[in-house]
Amino acid sequence: NEDPKDYFCQVHVPQDFYFPENYIKDTRQKMEFYKKMSGAASLDELHHIVLELVDRFGKLPAIVEAMTLTEEIRLFGSALKLDKIQWIRNNSYQLLASTETTINITKLSEIIKSDQRISLDVGDPRKIAIATSSDKLDLALKELKGILEYFL
Repeated sequence: NEDPKDYFCQVHVPQDFYFPENYIKDTRQKMEFYKKMSGAASLDELHHIVLELVDRFGKLPAIVEAMTLTEEIRLFGSALKLDKIQWIRNNSYQLLASTETTINITKLSEIIKSDQRISLDVGDPRKIAIATSSDKLDLALKELKGILEYFL
C-alpha cells in the first residue's frame, strides 16, 4: 500500500473531540497534541503520540480514545484512498472512494455478499454504505475500523 500521507481522507462523525480540562490543563499543550494527532502520517506515529499522552497525562479518557479511533480510521481511509468517511444517520456511515481507491474489488464483492451491514450505492458505485451494529460511537468506530482493516 502507498503511504497514507500521500492521500488525505476526511472523517466526519457526530462527535466533537477535545482533551478534557481535567486531562490536559494547558491550552498550548492541547493544541500541540491536536496538531500531532491530526498530522499523524502512520499508525506507528499515532500510537507513539498516544503513548506520549498516556506517559505524560495518564490513562486516556473515553473522548480521547474515540478521537484516537477516528484518527486511525482516517489513516486507514487515506491508505485506501477514500475521499471521505462520514456518518449519515443512526449507526450508518458512508465511504466515498476516490477514482484511484485501493479497495480490493474482489474483497469488496465478497464482503457485500456475506455481510448485510455493507452495501454499494446503486446510483454511485463510489459510495459504500456501512451500517454498524451499535449506535454507541466508540463501538461503531471500532467496528468501522475493523471493516476498513479488512480492506487493506
